[in-house]
Amino acid sequence: MNEENKNLEENFDNVPEKRDYEEELLNLVKSDIPPEQLKRELENYHENDIAAILPELSKAERIK
Repeated sequence: MNEENKNLEENFDNVPEKRDYEEELLNLVKSDIPPEQLKRELENYHENDIAAILPELSKAERIK
């Protein structure tokens, strides 16, 4: 293995894992936290991530 390939491989080993925003959001929306706190928490997520979980929510959870 040449030096360049070795450096590339080492860099890939140091890449942090991608967060599972959809799973985090689903857990958040399905939790029993007060609506005001839920709103504050949701402000930390991108609109596309929030939109991606809508099909997974019940009608009541979407309204919430």
